[in-house]
Amino acid sequence: MINLEDLKAKAKAATPGEWECNEVRTQCGRAFRIGSGEMLKAGKGCCIIYDDYHGGPENERKANAAFIVAACNSVLPLIEEIMALRKALATAAMPLEAMRLGGTDTLHHQDLQAAITGGIDAARERLGGKSHD
Repeated sequence: MINLEDLKAKAKAATPGEWECNEVRTQCGRAFRIGSGEMLKAGKGCCIIYDDYHGGPENERKANAAFIVAACNSVLPLIEEIMALRKALATAAMPLEAMRLGGTDTLHHQDLQAAITGGIDAARERLGGKSHD
C-alpha cells in the first residue's frame, strides 16, 4: 500500500504552485520547460525535456511533459480524496467490526443497516456518485 503521508510530505516539499509546461524552440528542435511560478517565467524551468533528436515515437516527450505537469498538479488533491475515502470506509466498517467482536447484542438490525448505508453513501459522494435512496 502506498504511504500517503510520505507522498504528501514529498509533494509539499516540491516546488509549490500550479505547474505548467512551456514549449520553446532550440537550435535543433524543441524543449519543454516544466515548472511553476517565477522560475518558469524567468525561462528557467524546474525541469526541461529536450525533444531535439528524432528516434522516439512522435510527441512522446511532449506527452511525458504533460503527464509530469498533470501529476504534480493532481497529487495533493488525490491524496486528500484517498484519505477521505479511507476514513469513510473505516466508518462504514465500524458496525461490522463490532459484530465480529461479539457486540451484536447492542446493535439493532436497523442501526446496523443505517450505519453501513451511511458509510457507503459518504464514499459514493466523495467519488462523485449518487447516494443510496
